[in-house]
Amino acid sequence: MTKVLINKIEKITEIQEKLFWSFVAIVAILAVSYGFLMRDLVVKVVARQNLEKEIVAMSSQVGILETKYFEQKNAITMQTAEQIGFVEAKNINYLSAANVSSNLSLRN
Repeated sequence: MTKVLINKIEKITEIQEKLFWSFVAIVAILAVSYGFLMRDLVVKVVARQNLEKEIVAMSSQVGILETKYFEQKNAITMQTAEQIGFVEAKNINYLSAANVSSNLSLRN
């Protein structure tokens, strides 16, 4: 009877030991995964902040270029166009789309 009890206690002890080391392994895997995920998160946040700074810089550059464009556009007059070599159009012809459906027919 005592041998049976000792065997059962040893089996329970083995099971407890296996469960303990399994738990330790799972906790270690989770801790390593958490570390990698947090590192990845920090890297992505820093990259996002850098991209936001670039967007702000580019937006201000676009504003400057738009201002220059409108200044140059408004500076063009008929005299400056003629100085560059443009001439005024004499005969202006416009094209319009004809009603195509009236020109179609069915053939048998």
